[in-house]
Amino acid sequence: MCWKSFKTLLSLALCAALLLVSAPFAAAADEGEEDAAEEKQYSVLREEEIAALIEDYLTENRIPRDKIGIGFLYTATGEEWYYNGDLALYSASLYKLPLLMLVSNMVARGELEQDGLIEGHELTKMEEAILTVSNNQYAHLLMNHFWPRNSDCRLLWPELAGMQMEDMPPRFEKTSAFTPRFVTRLLYNLYSHPDDYPMMLDFLKQAAPDQFFRYQLEGRYEVAQKMGYYEQYHHTAGIIYTENPIIVTYMTVDIPAHGRFSGDLALRLADYAQTLDERLQEEKQAERERLEAEQRQREEEARKAEEERLRREAEERQAREAAEAEAERLRLETEAREQRELTLATAVGGALAAALTVGAIVLMKKRRAPKEERKQA
Repeated sequence: MCWKSFKTLLSLALCAALLLVSAPFAAAADEGEEDAAEEKQYSVLREEEIAALIEDYLTENRIPRDKIGIGFLYTATGEEWYYNGDLALYSASLYKLPLLMLVSNMVARGELEQDGLIEGHELTKMEEAILTVSNNQYAHLLMNHFWPRNSDCRLLWPELAGMQMEDMPPRFEKTSAFTPRFVTRLLYNLYSHPDDYPMMLDFLKQAAPDQFFRYQLEGRYEVAQKMGYYEQYHHTAGIIYTENPIIVTYMTVDIPAHGRFSGDLALRLADYAQTLDERLQEEKQAERERLEAEQRQREEEARKAEEERLRREAEERQAREAAEAEAERLRLETEAREQRELTLATAVGGALAAALTVGAIVLMKKRRAPKEERKQA
């Protein structure tokens, strides 16, 4: 396409856009208000509410306060809350979460085939066994295959949670001690970027039906969970798919009846999420109404400004027309005066000419009279 043709098409497109400008702009304004209402950073989690909820839970279940760490994150706003959030406990099988995130991310980047073989084992089946039944053999195989020095693998884990090594417990890379804060943020990354870690959430949703977080939530909400238990350490961490999903981490040491307690906690926090959902909807509605009121005010101000502009234009036009009329009146008046003067001058000139003619005739007659008189004599 030549440049001249391109400019012609561009001009036509711009003309068409200008003809339709009012309706699209109104729609865009409405969509902009919706986007603004959605993008606003809301704060709906109340620390005193969730702290009271957890205190009731600990008291009713007689759980020692120094033996448990809890993490809670409301994905709709990204707000997080922790009880003993930096309590460092041996990770048990929770280490399989960051391990599999590293491996599955290699698949997402095209460095591994999802159904490829690693030391004779299909990767998909290994991941499924690790995440659904916590298979230790496959987890150790993957760790040693890619990171013979296991601490090298652990050094990569903090970044998966958006954290630094200084945020982790001392000698983290040697001891594999996790905190509720680390695990919660790890799961938030997994929830927020599922395409970076293919298959993981699918497998976690199959783990331990009717147990742990699914103990009282089975049939009510979908749950993607991972358990870790070794000797006195018992942990569960997962994503509970309420209307706006929540992430819950439950880490304990020397706490019996882990499955029942973790299930009770998951139920209470899922119910609390409904409160947050309702509050978020109220705040979004209030924000939409505020934005609509601001838009109406802007439109009213624009309307008044347009009316003022039109009024000024009308006044200027009237003044211009009056000035033009006055100029025209003066022009016509001048022309009429000049015409009168010309007419008068013509009349005077004509009269003068007539007088001169008469005078000349009289003079001529006077000159002839003596001659005629002499002839007669």
